[in-house]
Order: sequence, then C-alpha cells, then structure tokens
Amino acid sequence: MAKGSKQYQVMSQYLKISEKVLIVLDLNGIIEFVNDKGCQLLELKEEQLLGKSFFKEFLSLEENLRFLQVFNEVLAQENNEFYKDIDLYVMPAIGTPRLFSTRLGLYRDDSGEITGVIIAGESISECESNSKVLNKKEKIEQVLGSSEEKFRKLANNIPGIIYLCQNEDDYPMIYLNDNIEEITGFSKQEFLEGNRNFRSIIHKEDLPQVKNKINSALLDNKPFHLIYRIFDARGEMRWFEERGVAINGGGRNHYLEGFIHDITARKEAEEQIRYLSFYDELTGLYNRRFFKEELYRLNTNRQLPMSLILGDVNGLKLVNDAFGHLEGDRLLIKAAETIKKSCRSEDIIARFGGDEFIVLLPQTKAKEAELVSQRIVDNMREQEFKKFNLSISLGLATKEIEEEDKNTETLIREAEERMYQKKIADSKKVRSEIIESLLKILREKSFETEMHGKRLRLLSRKMGKALKLPDSELQKLSHLSVLHDVGKVTIGEKILKKKEPLTDKEWEIIKRHPEDGFKIALAAPELAPIAEAILHHHERWDGNGYPQGLSGDNIPLLSRIISIVDAYDVMIRGRSYKEPMGKEKALWEILRCGGRQFDPQLAKLFVEIIQDQSQGVHTPSIH
Repeated sequence: MAKGSKQYQVMSQYLKISEKVLIVLDLNGIIEFVNDKGCQLLELKEEQLLGKSFFKEFLSLEENLRFLQVFNEVLAQENNEFYKDIDLYVMPAIGTPRLFSTRLGLYRDDSGEITGVIIAGESISECESNSKVLNKKEKIEQVLGSSEEKFRKLANNIPGIIYLCQNEDDYPMIYLNDNIEEITGFSKQEFLEGNRNFRSIIHKEDLPQVKNKINSALLDNKPFHLIYRIFDARGEMRWFEERGVAINGGGRNHYLEGFIHDITARKEAEEQIRYLSFYDELTGLYNRRFFKEELYRLNTNRQLPMSLILGDVNGLKLVNDAFGHLEGDRLLIKAAETIKKSCRSEDIIARFGGDEFIVLLPQTKAKEAELVSQRIVDNMREQEFKKFNLSISLGLATKEIEEEDKNTETLIREAEERMYQKKIADSKKVRSEIIESLLKILREKSFETEMHGKRLRLLSRKMGKALKLPDSELQKLSHLSVLHDVGKVTIGEKILKKKEPLTDKEWEIIKRHPEDGFKIALAAPELAPIAEAILHHHERWDGNGYPQGLSGDNIPLLSRIISIVDAYDVMIRGRSYKEPMGKEKALWEILRCGGRQFDPQLAKLFVEIIQDQSQGVHTPSIH
C-alpha cells in the first residue's frame, strides 16, 4: 500500500482511534501494519513488529496449523464480504500466551488486487469482568477443544513426526504426535515425561552437525534442515530428515518446532544407486570410475612407491562367440574371483573395461607387485573353464618415490603398454589352447572324431594338390578339415546325437552352425583366413544350401572341396542314425549329386583320386 494513497490515510486514521487489535499481513504472513492495541498484545513496539512473520514469531505449531487453515480459506474466497472468526493463543515476546479473539478478511490495495489479510480482534484481558471472562473462556475452550481434536487427527495422520521441544542440549519434548512410537519404537510418554531424551537416540557421529546446523540457522533467523541417523528401539539404524524453526519466547529462541520424516528407504535406494555408480554390476568389483577417483585420491607422496597391475583376460571373444555372452560373463566372474583371491586386502581391484582388470597397490615396490602379479597368473592357470585353463596377460608399472611428478595417466599407460606386449606373446598359444578345447568339446558331444578330421585332411590335401593349389591354400584346407564344423559347439548334445529325424525347430538350430563357426574363426586371427570357407561349407551347387543359398562358382573353392570330402567320409563310415555304405556306392552317390549338391568337376576329380588311391575299386559311370 502506498503511503500517500487514500486507502493508507483511512487505515492510518483507523489505527489511531480503534479499540480493537488491528494487524495487516501480506500473502506470506509478514506483518505490514499493526496498531497500538496490536503492539500491546504482542509486547513489542511497532517498528519491532513490522516485517516479522506472524506465523513463526507469535504462534505455536498447533495454533499455526489452525490459523493457516483459516488464512488460506479467506484468501481462496476472493470475496470482500467473506469473513472468518477464530480464537487463538498468541505468544507475545514477553510474558505468557494470551487468548486472542479475531476476525479475518481480505485486504486489497488501491488497484483492487488482493495483497494480504486483515486481522481485527481483541485480547481477553484481566480487566474484563469475571463473568465476561468466564463466558469468554467457556466459548474459547469449546472452540479450542474442537480445534485441538481436529489438530490431533491431522497431526497423527501425517506420515512423520511433529514435535515441539525446548531449545536445550537434550531437546526436552513438549509435544509429539503418535507417530513417534511407530517410527522409533519408543513411546511418546517416554519423551514427554523426560524418561528419554531425543538426543540419546541420535547417532553420536551426527550429534555435532545437528547442533551446529540448528545454531547456525537460528543465528541467521532461518529455518533449519537436517539429515541424520538415529537408533530405534530395536537397535537398528534409521535415517531422519528434519525441518524446523525456532519459536520466540521472551525475545529468545526458547523453543523448536518442526517435522521429522523417516527417509531410511530413500537412503537405502541412494546407497544402491551409489553402489551401482562405483561397482561393476557383473563382477562386484569396483568400476573404472571409482578406480580413477581412488587413484587420484591416493596419488600422494605418502603412498609412494605405488604400483599398478593392468590385466586382459585372454580368449573372451572366442568364448563369447563359441558359447554365448552368458558363458563369457561366467568367465569374467571367475577371473574376477581369482584376481581378488590373489591380491592383498589393502589392494584396490576394479574391472577397467570389457575384459580388462586393474589393481592398485599403494605403498608397494615393483618387486612386491611382481609377486602379486605372478600369483594372479599362477592362480588363473589352476582355474579350468570349458576344458581350458584361464589365462590373463598382465602389465605392471610403478611410481617410485623419486617420480612424484609422474601423473596417473602416465602410470596407466605404462602398465597398458606392457600388458599389450605380453598379450601379443601369449595370445597365439592361448587361442590354440581354446580352439583345441573347443574341438574336444565337439568330439564329446557329437559324432566328430579326431580320426575323422585326419581323414578329411588327407583327402582334401590330395584334391588341393591335384588342383595345383599353393601351399597357403593347402594349409587352409588342413585347418578347414578339422574346424569346418566348429560352430556345432554351440548346439546341445541332445540334438547332435539324436538318432530320430530332427524336428523343424531342431533343423533350424543345426543350420546355424556355419555362421557360429564363422564368428568363432574371426575371433582368432590364425583362423580368420578360413572363416569364409567355414561359413559356406554347407552351400549347394544348385543354390539350395545354407546359410546364404550361394550357387555354382560363387561358393568358395575350399568350401566345395570340403563338402565332398566330408560327405564321402560320413557315407563310408556311417553314423549312429545311418548305416555305412560301400566305397563304390559312395562314389556313385558323389557323382550322382554332381551338378546338384556338389561341384560336378570336383566330384569327378574326387572319384578319380579315390580310384587311383584304391586300385581295384570300379569307377562308376552315370548315364
């Protein structure tokens, strides 16, 4: 309201002559105007009252809730003729609480905009006649009784603890709602009667910050906000969030009132999120982010010498392609467990990437770190996984005392370079071991045998030589003879050894093995040259094969050779579901299928080779 406005002049005149208490509050409950009677009621001068919060400074928690309900109801009406009566206990700056019978109405500025609420009323003083006082008290007691019941129901239905306490070290409680017992397990009466103080249930580590934050907020004349731990009646730790304010009494912050919310579930969820942000979900080790933060934190002179071991698990891609990513995950979990078992309790172990692990060894010399590194390698070798022993390539780097200027990225890079050097030296041997283990698994779960592979190698190389293929292609044929069906390791034994006809679904599973074999071969650089031949060894000359339906010369030459040799060996050796046939009949079948299943020229060449090899075997003719 502008001081020069007509409305202000009228209000000022009214303030001078009114025998009623008159207070104007803005929309936030801040006192904008107060007359002499209002100053007498609140025991402060006008200049001391202006700008103060009527809610915070002069009403208890219970009265605050009652008054706010009426205050908001008046504002919501937006009707100049709407008034609301309420009897309150107000707490003056000095002295005891006083009864205040009031009427609330809207207050507008010159433009007609609602800017607050006007309170008009009277204090029930000792100067009134006894009968008037008694009548007034009876009326107020009825009102307060009804309001108290409403407040009690409201307070006990709020999902938290409402309190009023003295601002003393032990926080003696004056009021508590019933939820205190449900949340803490302690009865309300224990606190109200002084048999238990609230301070006693607060975690000792949190007490200093609770006290400091309350005092700091009160000095700044602001509400306080706390998060701390308590122990309930069962001895279990719980997390509380508290918001409160100080209440003036005699010009001092004698009381505290506020609301406490149990946030244990939220804290547990936050802890879970924190766990996921710092730990690798698969292995349970620390993740890269946490490790880098710890490395930065521990990169101090006091921790020197500091060593670092970086490791790469060998063969993960082969395992993923041969057995699927679930088995690859199992490999990583087993590797993580082995590394953890090999390290010391003070070492910090993390999963650094897909198949990389890293270990930080504070206050550890290079020689000591080498012992840990060797222990990891040895323990890995003792772990068997899918018929092969685990293997890891490690690189070690140390920051010596005299290298205090060496940064953490340089330390990691040194370990990484040494790890890759080791991996290059180890990788071929490791892949050979894994491939050999794949073949062992294949022999155990199918009809593929070591002798079958040797026979195919002998016959396919004879065909290759007859075709005058270079030695590099003959070498590929040797590998292909043994590994053309390596993709079958991904298929269950029940299907591979089934004697009855396969179902459509089982047949679809079987038809995936060339593609699986292709992926396995690509995972090993030594086998990559035969990957395409593995992929197409079940294609047919007429285009009715799988997986891509290639036809004629579009099928790789090595695939065409191995398909003939493999079919012949199966025919003359038989399977559990198929009787073997004689060589002459098998050769006749090869020629018969030339131009349909097999390359006709290669089929004819193969028959000639077998005839030359087995003199006396009649070469069949097709008419």
